[in-house]
Amino acid sequence: MFPIRFIVLSAQPEINYNWGTYKFGNGQPSQKIDGQFVPSLLLGGGLMIPSGGRGGMMITMQYDVLQNARSPYGSNAFLNVGFTF
Repeated sequence: MFPIRFIVLSAQPEINYNWGTYKFGNGQPSQKIDGQFVPSLLLGGGLMIPSGGRGGMMITMQYDVLQNARSPYGSNAFLNVGFTF
């Protein structure tokens, strides 16, 4: 969505599958983490840098508003760079 030329607003819902193993450095045995689906909702905004035609490079700052404990995005905003054609 482009509310103003070169300005981008984004909403990106996701479902990620998360599994793994905790390994402790103090001699405790490893602990297996059962797999589960983890929802995320990324909201953000940024800039679209045109590259001719309808495409270009997008630079956005995004944040996972659902903040699930097992989210791959953590609790901080992050920078995302992408290209459109």
